[in-house]
Amino acid sequence: MVSTNSHYETLAASYDALWSETQSSVDSMTDLIVQHLQPQPASRIADIGGGTGIFAKALLQRIDLHHPIKVVDPSPSMLKTLNESSQIETLVEDADRFSRRGERVDRILIKEAVHHFPDAAGSLQRLAQCLEAHGRIVIVMLPRRIEYPLFQAALDKFEALQPDPQTIADALTAAGLDVDIERHAFTRSIPTARYIEMVESRYMSLLSEFSDEELATGIQEMRQNLPDDTVGFSDWFVLVTGVHSGD
Repeated sequence: MVSTNSHYETLAASYDALWSETQSSVDSMTDLIVQHLQPQPASRIADIGGGTGIFAKALLQRIDLHHPIKVVDPSPSMLKTLNESSQIETLVEDADRFSRRGERVDRILIKEAVHHFPDAAGSLQRLAQCLEAHGRIVIVMLPRRIEYPLFQAALDKFEALQPDPQTIADALTAAGLDVDIERHAFTRSIPTARYIEMVESRYMSLLSEFSDEELATGIQEMRQNLPDDTVGFSDWFVLVTGVHSGD
């Protein structure tokens, strides 16, 4: 087992390549993010846990922003792969360090990162205080149960570790935001050999919970259960949106 930070430090160089075959999924997810985040040209945006900036770059392709997007991530290696420009500012820090600086923003995006927060309720409370009036925070996360074609021990571990989206929504409500929850599914189709390579590379932080031996055993289970050519599955996401209703 390795730490989350070590996991992403190791994965950084190949992270974008792992998802290069799912660009259509990135585009579809970006559509949802834009719909819920509602960025305006003058919006100041923080992408918390933004990693290699996949969605920050996608947002920049959709809207001509007046201010650079702040891509915030505790992994220097993940951010190092992102060529910083006048449109992107990288910050090597976690959600708490960012929020404690008191910087004000109009939009906050947290894409599949809230499960890494040691104290999600506290972190979200502090991040909500960073929002300007009528600002928005959008949290994209997986549900408690997923339909990924993983080995059973990984599916069980995921369910044990993944926070309940309702708990996250309740934390935003407690922070004084108006909250909405929506669920969306994408249909994935990935060559089986490619998906097994992704698992071998521990493309999900969840897989860092398993030793090399445990992972090898799990992959053997997958080889026995998956079709030889292509795996197809429904990839469900929960979008929790919090809106600052006033001054």
